[in-house]
Amino acid sequence: MKTLLLIGEPKETNMLSNGPVEFFAPWAKPFKGIDQLTPPSFGPYPNPEELYKTFLKTINSAQYLADVLSDVVPSTLGISEYPKSFWKYFFCRYVILTAGFVEDTMKRLKSLPEDDYVLGRPVNTEISCPATIEVFLDTIDDPDFRRAIIDVCLKSEFSEHKRIDYYSRRGIRLRSKKRKLYPFLRGMYYFAKGCAGNIISSFVPSHGIAMGLVRHSFYDVLFYSYSGIFVPAERLFQKKIPDFEPDWDLREKITENLSPPFKEIVKFTLPLTDLEGLRDVLKISKTIVERFPENGKRLYVNPRAFTNRVLSRMAVCLLSHAGYEVVSIQHGGACHYQAQPGLIFTEGIVADAVATWGWKEWDERPQIKTNKVIPMPSIYLYRLRKSMVNKKKKWKALLAVYTEGRYPKWIYDPIWPDMAFDYFSRQKVLFNYFNQLKPSAVKLYHDDDGWEQDKWIKENFKNLTILSSGKFVKYADEAQICIVDYCSTVFVEMLARNKPFICTWSRKWFSSTPGFEQDLDKLSNVGIFYADPEDLVKQFSLIGNDIEGWWNEPERKKIVSELARKDAYCPDDTRKQWRKEFCRP
Repeated sequence: MKTLLLIGEPKETNMLSNGPVEFFAPWAKPFKGIDQLTPPSFGPYPNPEELYKTFLKTINSAQYLADVLSDVVPSTLGISEYPKSFWKYFFCRYVILTAGFVEDTMKRLKSLPEDDYVLGRPVNTEISCPATIEVFLDTIDDPDFRRAIIDVCLKSEFSEHKRIDYYSRRGIRLRSKKRKLYPFLRGMYYFAKGCAGNIISSFVPSHGIAMGLVRHSFYDVLFYSYSGIFVPAERLFQKKIPDFEPDWDLREKITENLSPPFKEIVKFTLPLTDLEGLRDVLKISKTIVERFPENGKRLYVNPRAFTNRVLSRMAVCLLSHAGYEVVSIQHGGACHYQAQPGLIFTEGIVADAVATWGWKEWDERPQIKTNKVIPMPSIYLYRLRKSMVNKKKKWKALLAVYTEGRYPKWIYDPIWPDMAFDYFSRQKVLFNYFNQLKPSAVKLYHDDDGWEQDKWIKENFKNLTILSSGKFVKYADEAQICIVDYCSTVFVEMLARNKPFICTWSRKWFSSTPGFEQDLDKLSNVGIFYADPEDLVKQFSLIGNDIEGWWNEPERKKIVSELARKDAYCPDDTRKQWRKEFCRP
């Protein structure tokens, strides 16, 4: 009897008893709660090296897609006056995401246990073209969307297909998530922020350097403007883009030379604004960049400016073509993952330079040629450090925990679907201990992504106070010590604030560059990092009530200071250093 290979959770679970079944990935298994998770029956990434190989393939596939689209789309639309590098900027986020989907799927296919399979396919897997890249990004975790992508990748590998009624929808509508602000309030917010930037900037002569397209608060507008920097108002990028309908003849033409499965995937997922609406996007964006200084030298951007929003992305392309050097500013703490195609491709390759939070090179990645690094203090961390207050300690310990979607979004996702069982098992060790250590709290990630983590905690660890809203640092000053179980921005925030913390994560799944692995060894030697959560619990019980005394021991303090200087640099002269950077020739 052939084994039924399922690419998604079936609508009717009784079908699982009709014969042998294999699940293509952990997300295909029926989810009954965190306590019911089991280890994957097979793993496409048995070690960090295999994940890194997939990362390299993803980069190569993204380069391939970018090259093809940069050739065929402009020539077909009659807008080929710009060089290929121009369009590489424009398509960077779409191609790296699409390449990641495909390479992960094909890796899983190759790692399947040897067997005689029949592919179980969901009905009605047609995909409707997303309107914008933002809609595309919002829909990444949609189960129907993922099943459709996987189905496209796999169907050519199987001669026999069995349809399984997963869902009965007529196709997958790619749509944006609902906004939290009402349209009127959201409009007023951007109007006020834009007016503030325009008024302040009008009193300061520009040095011809554009500081723009960065998500900034009013405080940042003040800071940048008084440094003599041109700050474009947010409302410049809120211009109305017409609605478009898919042109299937056009999509067939621009994908005809693509290899499978990219041919079909690109045909149905390339955003409408990036093809049918591209001429209009280009026209509108030209009116935006007219507001920028003609003699500008550099453009400092948050990476989202040339990845997510189509108008700001096109504006970056136009300004780069006009001679601006594009400097991407580090925006989070996940910069040391060994496999991180999204970050490497959009910041390390596409941008001309990267302004980091102190670190000096894209280390230990000889296979990937990256652009230059500009070590700079972090404005975000500087503000965070200055905002520290000596609050009354409400919690003995505050735990920072993470969740990610049940479907992979990036090759380097902190919570890879295959590691969910391991990750939540480690988390359980921490919860069991700190549940008895009253009062303790746990700060959940802002998006549960279907794991029902808060429900799991409430039912099993009743003494833990759950904090679900706001940022982790909002509560950190109210805790004697913080416990961090993933490597990301929170880890860097604790370094910047010199806040007592202990961390633990799997060095297999949170695979770092060799240089950062050495840093973890140093933290391990002084009792701050533990690969095993059981060891963390044992050490914590020995610290006792003198947390400040433990934290300020000379050797421990030295190592924390060294790492903070490297990865969380935010000295008192942060403003001065940025003014100097803005005004350099």
